[in-house]
Amino acid sequence: MRSEGFSTQQANFIVNTGQATAHDVLTLMRRIQQKVMETYGIGLVPENMVVGEW
Repeated sequence: MRSEGFSTQQANFIVNTGQATAHDVLTLMRRIQQKVMETYGIGLVPENMVVGEW
């Protein structure tokens, strides 16, 4: 089962709690960005650098 979610210690950290792939995590990040933009009108910019082929 793939599973990714938020850290219980840091709200802005996403953790892999199962078999989630990098693609799963990036998809979650994009969903979060979209929802925050729709709800609050705020654009979130990731602090991490994504490398590789997606």
